Amino acid sequence: MSFKGISRTISLLFAAVATVLTGVGIFISWKNGVQIEPRNVLKKITLLTDGKITSKWLEETLAIEMGADLFSIDIENIVKKLEKLPQIKKVFTEKRYPNSLIIGIEERTAVVKIMLSDGGERRLFLVDSSDGTIFSPICYGANDLADILPAIFEVKASGTEKFKYFPLRGTPAIVELIDTMKSDFVDIFRMVKFIDLRNYDSRPGAIWSTIELHLKNGIVVVFCPQNFELQLFRLDYVLNKKCADLLPKIKKINLSLINDVVVEYR
Repeated sequence: MSFKGISRTISLLFAAVATVLTGVGIFISWKNGVQIEPRNVLKKITLLTDGKITSKWLEETLAIEMGADLFSIDIENIVKKLEKLPQIKKVFTEKRYPNSLIIGIEERTAVVKIMLSDGGERRLFLVDSSDGTIFSPICYGANDLADILPAIFEVKASGTEKFKYFPLRGTPAIVELIDTMKSDFVDIFRMVKFIDLRNYDSRPGAIWSTIELHLKNGIVVVFCPQNFELQLFRLDYVLNKKCADLLPKIKKINLSLINDVVVEYR
């Protein structure tokens, strides 16, 4: 066989292979006259969270279209967008082929709800978390907020923008106080109307000198930020034994002293 004959045979062979591959492609794309969807089309987004954020909110916020090419979805951009929100502590994502996207969110836990104010003028209603980050509540309902202990917090600042990411340093002390009341002093926790944090000093390195509980019966209780369990034992003793018959006359109970409890009457 001549060189031209061999060349022609090879050309015919390649053409035959190309025809077969084209036919396979057509068979993959069409079946019984109906076009088949590509394999890596997004059909499902799964949300994993330990907090309040819902799948509906997530879909509306990220605006990821179902039917999008799973390969083209920028998961780094998703993570950056979500982690800018102070309620969200950590985000992880996973493309699970052929057609699913998984988004996991670790949320900050609401500890107290705070009314920020500037010179007595209340401006924003926010929720504080256990690590001191203040955030506007996402997907919190009225019942959720009703179950969170309120606090009054004074901030000297101009403009609402400064409130959004204002770090509440010293929050672990509040968390410890609330957790101790909830676990060992439930009756006292139920008596609390709000926590007064207006003496909080926001300067770097500053700490609280006192924390005030305002009880529903009008009594103000002053704590120091150490050894809450001992102070709560003393408070329980004063309220339920030592001064049980004098509660309407009590104005303030000071538990912040190391070795003494001072009861101030009206």
